[in-house]
Amino acid sequence: MEIKILGAHSNESKTSKCISFLIDNVLAIDAGGLTSSLSLKEQRKLKSILLTHDHFDHIKDIPLLALNFYRMKKRIRIYSRPEVFSTIKEHLLNGQVYPELQEIPLEEPTVNFSPIVPFRKHKIGKYIVTAIPVNHHVNTIGYRVRDDTGKTFFYTADTGPGLYDCWKNLSCELLFIETTLPNSYEDYARKTGHLTPNLLFAELTMLQELQGGLPRIVVVHNDPLLKNKLKREIAEVAKSLNTPITIATEGIRFRL
Repeated sequence: MEIKILGAHSNESKTSKCISFLIDNVLAIDAGGLTSSLSLKEQRKLKSILLTHDHFDHIKDIPLLALNFYRMKKRIRIYSRPEVFSTIKEHLLNGQVYPELQEIPLEEPTVNFSPIVPFRKHKIGKYIVTAIPVNHHVNTIGYRVRDDTGKTFFYTADTGPGLYDCWKNLSCELLFIETTLPNSYEDYARKTGHLTPNLLFAELTMLQELQGGLPRIVVVHNDPLLKNKLKREIAEVAKSLNTPITIATEGIRFRL
């Protein structure tokens, strides 16, 4: 299984894209940096998209991708919580901001929504996908993805502290975990449901105690305006835990 980071950040600039992952060229998770990272030929290979929640930086490329698929006469299936579909229908694919591509063409709509049930195993192509609620926005879910060879990773999505319910049954070789803000922003991070390096340390310490070790750790969703401070503070976490922590960048690939 190959996971490519299309977008690694919480905001966008010339050198940073909003969060998006591509698995084996056919499955995407979140759509913050999807269309701007893939050629039309690469977009054509996509079969399905998993959305973690309905904040703009995670869904913003859905209308653009949908229009490309409409022109290609292809269909795309999107998996998430029903509340996420409601946001997309009401505010993006609503006939005003963008065409209602979940309804056209009438006989075979371009966009097809399939609800995800938390903790239930869903077969999506060659993958077994399990959605696990996290502590961010009310409908936010992380994803555990296992391929047909048993290789497994977990992506927390945006989350604040309090991941015990995720950790207690977690088994994976690779963990993508958000750390959005530096330690000086801890009050704001807690209020908005994000992690700082200090909060990351606490969550990984809990995981280490529960599991007797740590998987490979990759930090995502950094604020690009604060990346230098975050980099220093995350390095301190890695040193304290005596484990390497990779800070994701656009284009980096991981193989399991």
